[in-house]
Amino acid sequence: MKADREVKLPVCRMDSTQIRRGWATRTHGIPWYTRAMAKVMVSMPDDLLSEVDAEANRLGTTRSAVLRQFADSALRERRSDRAAAMLALLARPGRHGGGAAEHVKAGRPAA
Repeated sequence: MKADREVKLPVCRMDSTQIRRGWATRTHGIPWYTRAMAKVMVSMPDDLLSEVDAEANRLGTTRSAVLRQFADSALRERRSDRAAAMLALLARPGRHGGGAAEHVKAGRPAA
């Protein structure tokens, strides 16, 4: 039977205060990976990845930062469009027609 070996973890760059506050923890086997940032795998065509890489190089940043920025921008725009559509719907209230209130009252039992 093999003796248990001690496993040495990579040095964490967070200070002890951050670790105590729960900003970093051992999750999914990744030592001291932050809870605030999930790691995902994304599939995309090579030509699109080349464009992302070119944008990252142009901005002097990483692929991850570019993809985060694009996702955030697209989702903000979508939320904004939805909010504008809701305001447009609410700005012009109209009658529902059909005398709905009268039909409800007529269906109630007499007192």
